Amino acid sequence: MTHSSGPDSYQFVSLSGADAAAFLHGQLTVDIQSMISGDVRRTAWCDASGRVLAIVHLVRDADRFILKLPGDLAEGLLKRLRMFILRASVVVEPLPDWRHACWPAGRTPDAAALKASEMVGFCWPEASHTEIWGPEASVNRWAAANALPLEPESDLRINAGHPWVTGPVSGLYQPQMLNLHWLGGVDFRKGCYPGQEVVARLQYRGKLKRRLYRVSSAANVDLQAGDLIEADGKPVGRILEAARNEADDRLFATAVLGTTVDSPLSCRHAELNKAQLPYPTAA
Repeated sequence: MTHSSGPDSYQFVSLSGADAAAFLHGQLTVDIQSMISGDVRRTAWCDASGRVLAIVHLVRDADRFILKLPGDLAEGLLKRLRMFILRASVVVEPLPDWRHACWPAGRTPDAAALKASEMVGFCWPEASHTEIWGPEASVNRWAAANALPLEPESDLRINAGHPWVTGPVSGLYQPQMLNLHWLGGVDFRKGCYPGQEVVARLQYRGKLKRRLYRVSSAANVDLQAGDLIEADGKPVGRILEAARNEADDRLFATAVLGTTVDSPLSCRHAELNKAQLPYPTAA
């Protein structure tokens, strides 16, 4: 199965215990305590300055939470997580044999059938795509039996204009610069979490000068997260995530750019073209 996640792309972690919901609620940018079993959230884990260390996808599965972390950041994030647990009743259990599979939205998996195989599944609220998570053998077997039209998550994510943070861009951007406030990834009504005051100040008193865009290029170049984007010979942003469309051999990416940039864009001498986001924005 070529489109399930590889062992280095993501790491899955289970958090359980009497204080798990309260602990995560105090660390992440969304309301965790209101989640019921089967709910999925896209959220950010910020540092004290309100910069996004990582985007976390999490599902509530009965009394535990399953988190999907970027593979290259997982080790450091887990150390940081354990540092904040202190005396809280929280059990952290890495799930090294877990993988996931993704396909375009439209076919939602049966929750009972998945649970029987120790898996979880969901369709993202904005219907960008559907995922199943679980032990690798179970994911492969279930996807094959159901003849799923699998696609790499990065392709689906970039097409949807959704952010994902890996090592080269960790700690560079506040949640609003990644459009998370337009994607349900920030709850401004909830209490304190690391960087909350800075994030709230930008929302209510500041002006958003950078945000996430989709870009594409016909050039034969491979762009990477963190690559600088230029306009008129000056840096105006960075690539967040990039992939190549096999159908037309075009490169497409998400990028954080200044909101006032109107000049032609380039990255590593490749011309970039902005593409419309499939969701409304205020800028």
